[in-house]
Amino acid sequence: MPPRRLPAGLIAVAVIAAVILDLAAYWTGQAADASTVIKNTPYDLNAGVVAAASVIPLLIGIAVVSWLHSSRPVLARRLAWTGLLVALLSSVSPFAMAQDTATALTLTTMHVIVGLAWAAITLFGPNALTEQH
Repeated sequence: MPPRRLPAGLIAVAVIAAVILDLAAYWTGQAADASTVIKNTPYDLNAGVVAAASVIPLLIGIAVVSWLHSSRPVLARRLAWTGLLVALLSSVSPFAMAQDTATALTLTTMHVIVGLAWAAITLFGPNALTEQH
C-alpha cells in the first residue's frame, strides 16, 4: 500500500489559520500593552515576524515528516508527536525572554496555536501520520 499523503488543502487551511490566529494574538497583546520586546534578539517583533514564525516551522516540519513517511513511517510518526511536544514545551520560554508578562503571554499563545496547527495537520487530520497503513 502506498504511504499516506498529508492533504494539501488541510495544510493550507491549518497554516493560514495559524497565521491569522497568531496575528490576532499579536494585536491583542499590543492592545493589552504588551511591549513585544524580546530580550537578546536582533529583530523587533512585528506582524511580519509573527507570520514568518507561524509559517516557516510548519512548512519545514511538514516537508520533513512527509519525506520521511514514505521510507521511515515510524520515525515520521515519532517526529509528528515530537513537533507537538516541542511547540507546547517551548511555550514557556517566552517567560524567560520577554520584557513583560503581557508579551510572554502573547508569545505563549502563539506557540500553542502553531502546535495545534501542527497537530491538526500531522496527527489528527485525514491521513494522519499516526495511522498505520
